[in-house]
Amino acid sequence: EIDPDDTENFLYSKSVYRVATELGWWDASDGNLLDFTAMYSDGEYSHKYYSGRRSWGVYKLFAPSLELEADYLEWRISKPYPFAAKPDSKVSVADVAKAMKSYYEGTEYSQARESSGLNLNSRSRVGWELYSICRY
Repeated sequence: EIDPDDTENFLYSKSVYRVATELGWWDASDGNLLDFTAMYSDGEYSHKYYSGRRSWGVYKLFAPSLELEADYLEWRISKPYPFAAKPDSKVSVADVAKAMKSYYEGTEYSQARESSGLNLNSRSRVGWELYSICRY
């Protein structure tokens, strides 16, 4: 949710309000903050964990003290993760690079390549589905 009074933590185009209002997606008079994800996202595209698992992975790397659950019902409406959180320790450029390259190594959702291909024991099959499609 975008708090227009919190300029320290939010940077956004003013058109997010105008467009959401014009399309009938949001009404300022109801007193609710504009939820950017609920308004502008179609949700989890091709796989239940397409977006949410990525957020979980970054929180697990930078703020493991939050102890967030990896599983959730639905990303867009149920809001399983906070918009933002303070990292447990200082984050370096190298840490950000590590997060961008993460395949959930060290978790049950690891998508790291093994000698025979992708981790077939993973509970998350997004990588395997992509591998299966792209290899033909």
